[in-house]
Amino acid sequence: VVLLVFWIVSTVAVPGIGRLLAEQFINVPPEIQIRNEIEAKVEEIARNTAPAATGWTGEPFSPVGQQIKEYRTAIRSVEQRIEDRYLNTRISQTLLAQSIGWVSPTGLLADSLQYICSTGVYGLKELVATAERYRKQIFQFVEERDALDSESPHLVFGFRSTFYEAAYSTKPVPINAVPRQEALWSESGFSENQELPIWRITILLFLNIFMGLVGFLALLRADPR
Repeated sequence: VVLLVFWIVSTVAVPGIGRLLAEQFINVPPEIQIRNEIEAKVEEIARNTAPAATGWTGEPFSPVGQQIKEYRTAIRSVEQRIEDRYLNTRISQTLLAQSIGWVSPTGLLADSLQYICSTGVYGLKELVATAERYRKQIFQFVEERDALDSESPHLVFGFRSTFYEAAYSTKPVPINAVPRQEALWSESGFSENQELPIWRITILLFLNIFMGLVGFLALLRADPR
């Protein structure tokens, strides 16, 4: 009965306690706070930028074109940095909660399977890292192709460039020349380069062997009738 109570507590209560402790150790600000921080940073950048550079005249080759590019690039960098910090904080909090849950056999099993298969928070972390690498790769590709066009004003400053007609080269690009995104998972559905979580497996085996051995010894010493 004692072992059964211990097992129930470890499988039901511990994962919830792990989440509560992770929230205390790593604070994730509410999304509205992130939005307000971005707005404040954007307003600060606007105040320190010449008024002519904060608008779009519709003329890509105007003298303020490069100033507009710098202004928009600064805004996009600030937005990306704050959003990345918010997402990384949420991932760190979840990883900590799952690490605390290692004292639970079911929590440790679920964490190990997520790690091996690159699903759950581990899959999300890998997806975010891969997407960020591909975003930089695509952006670099656009800049390099745009630099080859002598008729372009070269105002490549982020995804919002598409709002401005003729802000950068509009010459066609062969689809085969566009970089391909690296695959997250192999054809079998598992991550290709994921190592086995030896420590997790060892702890899980120890917990199960220990509980089974203690239960067996208890039955030898007492008459279950």
